[in-house]
Formats: sequence, structure tokens, C-alpha cells
Amino acid sequence: MKYDAAMKTKDAAAWKVAVDEEHDRMVNNNVWKPIDRAKIPSNSKVLTSTWAMKKKASGKFRARLNARGFEQVDGIHCDKNTKSAPVTNEITIRIVFILMVMGRLYAELLDVQGAFLKGEFANGESIYMEVPQGFERHYKRNDVLLLKRTIYGLVQAAYAFWRELVKAFYDMGYMRSKADPCLYFAWTTNGLIMWLSWVDDCLVVGKKEEVLKAKKKMMRRFDCDEVGPLKEYIGCKVDYNPDEGYVQLTQPVLLQSFADEFELPIGDNPITPAVPGDVLRKGKSTEMLSVKEMTKYRSGVGKLLHLMKWSRPEIMNCVRELSCFMMEALGSHIQAMNRVMKYCIGTPDRGLK
Repeated sequence: MKYDAAMKTKDAAAWKVAVDEEHDRMVNNNVWKPIDRAKIPSNSKVLTSTWAMKKKASGKFRARLNARGFEQVDGIHCDKNTKSAPVTNEITIRIVFILMVMGRLYAELLDVQGAFLKGEFANGESIYMEVPQGFERHYKRNDVLLLKRTIYGLVQAAYAFWRELVKAFYDMGYMRSKADPCLYFAWTTNGLIMWLSWVDDCLVVGKKEEVLKAKKKMMRRFDCDEVGPLKEYIGCKVDYNPDEGYVQLTQPVLLQSFADEFELPIGDNPITPAVPGDVLRKGKSTEMLSVKEMTKYRSGVGKLLHLMKWSRPEIMNCVRELSCFMMEALGSHIQAMNRVMKYCIGTPDRGLK
């Protein structure tokens, strides 16, 4: 929800509080300083901003300010090589989970709050931004904001935070894996301690005593939300049983989205993800789906690709076939996609173990 829409709702007062909290967050992180518009270079491009307003499941109203990064000029406001930050890959995650099972290790998850407000500009960029909606009362009429740190929406924000994260891990005595730039590790008297970073989600694995020590060190450097013992990660529900020696990944929220967003046929769920012996084929141009149907098809196949990658490898072959028709799909392809979804819904307890 955008700012204007939020202020027209019955919760306008709560949204105003959320906007004020966001302003306090910016000030506390020393994100910008106001400058008179007449004092900035005459050829400066001043960026604008937008709001993302969301009421969380907990009932908390969250207002996030985002710069319109698409207005940035490459070479002036940003470097095209810093558009994204690396995240740990699925192979590393699986290896760490295997080590966790083998060593009966403990794992906790930390969420760095206001992560993208921690990054610094590395190339001397001077980025100016108009005073955002809702903040006008805090500034003079002719003020613009000179950004001293990155904020959400800027092209380089994720990369800049990752760079700060790497500095923190080096400062805490961790080595960085040569195989994965988002795996950090150290040896202690109680054995191996490992960190995985996925943008602002940081997973720490090791003996419980060492994990708690490592967590405290991290929280001295960043304001973190203690998510607690590992129960969810990268969109998956994580069922960890150290006594029986296994970790299982499932994605119940994604399965529910199949039922909520797609008109699946009524009837019993199939016992196989695809019709045995069937092959998807190309069709004539007159048989192609409409633009609206193609959008829905691409969305569905995208969700299935995510499911296949993280928790349901047995659907890999049929989803690969579906992904071959992302430009020109037929009604039969929609039927095949719906069958895979119904199969997954009918087997919700299956997962990567």
C-alpha cells in the first residue's frame, strides 16, 4: 500500500505513527542531512521516493521508505557492478545442514533490522533526495536531503550492506569461504562455528554455547531481531531432529498459495506429478493462451521452480518441461501445471530430507 492510500483508511492514525517511526529510524542511523536546495550543484538530479506500507501478521503497522532507484544515473549515482549482493547458494546450505546433523549442532537465525541503512557509499557518490511524503513537518520548505548512507530502493543498497557484513565478520575473527562468499567460519575450543548470510538474514550454526557467544558479538554491531532457534529459512519450514539425525525442508506457505491463487480442478489429487508417458508439445499460434493466461502460467511455473529447487526435487523433470513453454503455452500446458500443483498439495508432508 502506498502513502496516500494508507492515509485514506480507518487506520490512518496508526500509519502516521509508523511513518514517524521510520523517520526516527533514519535519523538514528544518520542516513541523511538536510541541505538548502540553492546550495546544491545546479545540474544535480534529485531523486524521489515512495512508500511500502504493510500491516504484518502480528498486527504491527510497518511503513518502509524506498528511494526510486530507477531514477539513478549509472556512473554518477551508482556503479552497475554493484546492483546486487551475493547470497549463499543452496548447495552450501545443504552442506551446512548435513554438518549440523552429523555434529548434532545448534542453529539460530538473526534478522538485521534496517540492514540497507547500514551501507556506506564507496565511490564518493553525492545523492540528493526530495523530502518524502509525511516528513515535511521535520524540514524547511526548500530542503533536500543529502544521503550519507544507503537506503532501501537504491541500486547499491544490498551490496553496500553485504560489504559492511563482511567487515564485521573479519573483525570478529571469521574466515570467508573461497567456495561461497556468504559462508563465514571459525574454529573455537568447542569446534566449528559457521555463519550463512542471505541479504539481512544471518544463520549461525555450531555448539550451542558458541552460537550464543557469536550471536551476542553480532548484536553489538547490528540491531538484530532474534528470530530464535532455526524453524524457518529461505522460505522453507525447517524440521530439525538432532536425536533422530535429520533435517527436512517443506514449503507449506507456497503450497497454500497454489490453492489460493490458481483455479485448480476439483477432484482427487493425482498420485504422480505428471501423466506417465505423456510429453508436452508445441501448438499452433491460434491455440496459444491469452496474455492474461500467459501471465498466470508464468507465475505458476515460477512458483513450481522455487518449490522444486528447495524442497521437492521429485517434480524436477515435469517442471523443467513446463518451463520450456514460458513464451508460448497452450491449454494443455496449464492442465499439466495444475496437475503438478494438485500432486504437491496432496503430498504436503513430503520434502527434502
